[in-house]
Amino acid sequence: MAGNNEQHGRPTNLTPWIIGAVVAIALIWIFTAIVRAPSSDDIAVDTLQSPNIAETDTAAVPPPATAPGDVAAFVTFARRNADEAGLEHEYMSEGIARLAAALRTVAERNDVADEDFQKQLDMLQGYGGAIRRNPRAVDRADTVNRAFMLAAGMMEALQQRSYPNTAGPVARVRSAATAIAPDRPLLEQMPDAENFFRRAGLALQTMTEPAR
Repeated sequence: MAGNNEQHGRPTNLTPWIIGAVVAIALIWIFTAIVRAPSSDDIAVDTLQSPNIAETDTAAVPPPATAPGDVAAFVTFARRNADEAGLEHEYMSEGIARLAAALRTVAERNDVADEDFQKQLDMLQGYGGAIRRNPRAVDRADTVNRAFMLAAGMMEALQQRSYPNTAGPVARVRSAATAIAPDRPLLEQMPDAENFFRRAGLALQTMTEPAR
């Protein structure tokens, strides 16, 4: 009977097994969390591959807080649709006037507002004034085309002299300017005009952003 008591009466000690199981589960959970956590390289790649709002939807880009006043005012204007701005000729003349003011500010900021650049600014403002004074002129599209091409050339000059890293945005301004056909009714080309202003606003915004 003493032998039976030794075999059946002694309780089995399960505590070490339970502790071991808990520790094993904890180690597995920690290892899994470490393996699945994104590395800093992964985060950098995701950031580079994320869509650029400025390129995909220029209307959604707010004017930078650090931009000069005339540039910020033009960027704000460029985000508006022509339908929101009133009459067609008012939208065009205001846009050209604001663009000229922004170009003047950027040129003066970089000390490149020489006599030739000033003459081009006066010519650009003259195009805007002509559109405002002659809202029914049949050659409005031709005037807008001339104004846009002139502004694109001025931006190219600024880019080449002071902003070598903005060649892409400025090239898109030139492309948008060429989209305006001189011999088509301007009213039919308002989306192209809006695109030009937005592209110009993006390029000027890029020029005036602080260096990173």
